[in-house]
Amino acid sequence: MPFAFYDLETTGRSAAFDHPLQFAAIYTDDDFNVLETVNLRCRLSPHVLPSPGALAVTGVSLDQITDPTLPSWFEMMGEIREIIERWSPSTWTGFNSLRFDDPMMRQSFFQTLQPQVYAMQLYGNSRLDVMAMMYAVYVFQTDCFEWPLNGLGKLSFKLEDLAAANGFNDHVAHDALGDVRATIHLLDQVRSQAPDVYRQFLRNRDKQHVIELLRSGQSLQIVERFGGPPRSVIGVGCGFDASYPGRGIFLDVTRVDPRELETASVADLVGLIGQSPKVVKPVKTNATPALFALSDADPMIADRAAYVGPNSDLQERMGRAMAQHYSETYPPPGDDEEIRVEDRIYHGFYSLADKERLTLFQSCETWEERVALMGGFEDDRLQQLAMRLVFLERPDLLSECVGAAASANLLARWTADEVPENGWSTFSSVETELQKIEASGEIDAQQAADLREFYAERRRTVEAIAGAH
Repeated sequence: MPFAFYDLETTGRSAAFDHPLQFAAIYTDDDFNVLETVNLRCRLSPHVLPSPGALAVTGVSLDQITDPTLPSWFEMMGEIREIIERWSPSTWTGFNSLRFDDPMMRQSFFQTLQPQVYAMQLYGNSRLDVMAMMYAVYVFQTDCFEWPLNGLGKLSFKLEDLAAANGFNDHVAHDALGDVRATIHLLDQVRSQAPDVYRQFLRNRDKQHVIELLRSGQSLQIVERFGGPPRSVIGVGCGFDASYPGRGIFLDVTRVDPRELETASVADLVGLIGQSPKVVKPVKTNATPALFALSDADPMIADRAAYVGPNSDLQERMGRAMAQHYSETYPPPGDDEEIRVEDRIYHGFYSLADKERLTLFQSCETWEERVALMGGFEDDRLQQLAMRLVFLERPDLLSECVGAAASANLLARWTADEVPENGWSTFSSVETELQKIEASGEIDAQQAADLREFYAERRRTVEAIAGAH
C-alpha cells in the first residue's frame, strides 16, 4: 500500500480551537519513492487568536498568515479532502500524528463542514505514527539508532533531534514539508535497521489483526512512554470496552495474577482500572498500537495469559468495568451546562440527508448558494457551524444584527477569565505567552511589539462590529 506522509503547522496546540496554517504531504509507493508532493498554506481564520509561541517556533510572519492571496481555512480543508480522496487507499503517516495532527485534522474537517470527518481512516486508508515506532525501536533494538539527549541530558524524541542524530542533515525544522521529509528518512531507517519492528507496525495497521492479538490469549508486549525512556509492559488481552468495542483492554500480568480477579465485582475492577501506576491499559484497535506478541514468555507469564484467554466471564466483567470507568471519568454534561459546538464533534453521526447536503455545500460555487442551503441541515451542529463559516467567509451576507451578535460572542471568548483545558487563546493568555517568549529570547522586542499591535488590532476590529448594533 502507498504511504501518504504528512505534517501540519498550526495556530496553536488545541485541536478544537486552533487550526492548520500549513499542510504538507508527500505521496510515495511502498518503497518510499516519491510520487507527488503538496505544500498548502492558508490565511489565519478571523475567529482564532494564534499562539505567539506557535508563530515563534514555526517562524511564520504576520504578513504570511494575513496574506489575502492565500486560501481561507475552509478552502484549504476542501483541497486537503480532495487530496485524501485522490491518494486513497494509503497509509497516512506522521510523527506524533495520532496525538496531534490527526485530531487537528478531524476537528478542521468537522468545523469546515467536510462530508467525512474520518477521511484519513476511510476509503481503505490506515494510519501510522513514526514516533510510536521509534519508541518500540528504542525498547527492542536500541543499538540500531543513535539516541540524542536534550539540553538537560535527557532522551529527546523530537523529530529534529532524532533525524539529525541519524543521518538526516538537511532538515528544515518546524516547516511542515521539512518535517515530512525527516519523517520519511526515519521510517526508511527503521525499515532497514529494525525490520521486525517495522513489519509488526505494518501488520498493526489492520484493526482486525490487533483485535485478534488481543483475543489470542498469548503473552503480549505493549510499548509506552510517560516522560522517561520508553518501556515495554508484558500482559494479555482481557476483553473490550462494553460501550466502545474499538477500545481493547490490556492486563499487566506481571503485577496482577488474574486468578485473584475470579470473584472480583465490576466495581472492584473499576477500582483496579483506576489504580496508578496502571495495571489495566486501554488499547485503541484502530490506531496502530505498539502491540507485539511475546514468543519467549516466562512460564509464569505464559500461564497467567493462558488463564485469561478463554475466560470470557472475566473479560465480560472487565469490559463493563472499563465502560463504567470512562463514564465516570468523562461524565456527560449536565442539562444546564453549556456545550460548545467544537466539543460536540463525537455527539452522534449525521443523517443520510445531512451527508448529502454537506456534499452539496462543498460543491457550491458561491456563498450565496451555501447560505440558501444551510437552513436545511437537520443536525443543529451543522447549522451552527454553517452560520459561523458564513460569518468568517462572507459576513456581508448576514444581517448587521447577526454579525454584531457573532462578534460579541467572539469578543466574550477572547476576553474570558476562565478557559477549559486545551481551550482557546485569549488576550490574557497571549500576553502571558508573549512575556515568556520575549524573556527567553525566542523573539526580540520589535517582534513582541508587532505581535501586541496585531492582537490589539484584532480586538479593535471585533469591538467595532460588536458595538455597531
